Amino acid sequence: ARIDAAVSLNSSNVSLVLAPDVSLELLEELHIARIRLTLSSRASTATATLDAAGRGRIFRVADGGTLVLRDVHLARGFVAGEDGGAILVAGAGSELLTERVVVTNCTASGGGGGGIAVISGASAQILDTSVTDCTSYTFGGGLYCGVRLLDSNSLSHTT
Repeated sequence: ARIDAAVSLNSSNVSLVLAPDVSLELLEELHIARIRLTLSSRASTATATLDAAGRGRIFRVADGGTLVLRDVHLARGFVAGEDGGAILVAGAGSELLTERVVVTNCTASGGGGGGIAVISGASAQILDTSVTDCTSYTFGGGLYCGVRLLDSNSLSHTT
C-alpha cells in the first residue's frame, strides 16, 4: 500500500493522500488530537479503503482534533462498550468533516453509533456520505449525534 504524505514535524495540519484502489488493514485505532488530519484518495469514488477487520475502531477524534475525510471507504470497525464503531468524535472543539465517504459493516456493541458517533459537544459536517450495514446494540445503528445531516447522505440497513 502506498501513502503520499505532506507532513511537517512542527505542523498541526497534516494531509495524507491514498493511492487509488489501495486497501489498508489497521492494527489499532488512529487517535486524532490537537491536529487537523485530512485523509483523501486520488479517486473520487471512495476506492481507497481503511479496514479495521473487526479488531477495533478506525478513528477517535478528541481534544480539539479535526478529521477531514474525502473519497475514502471505512470498513469493519468494531468497539465494545463505547460509542462509534468506525469513528468517534468527542468533546468540545473536536470536529469531523466527511465528503464522498462510505462507511460499511461497523459495530458499536454497548454504545451508540455503529458507524459514526458525535458526542459531548463535538461537531460534524457529513456530506454526500453513505453509512450502510452498521449496527449498534443501543441506539443509532448508523449514526448517533445531535447534528443535522447535510447534502445527499444515505443510511441503509442499519440497526
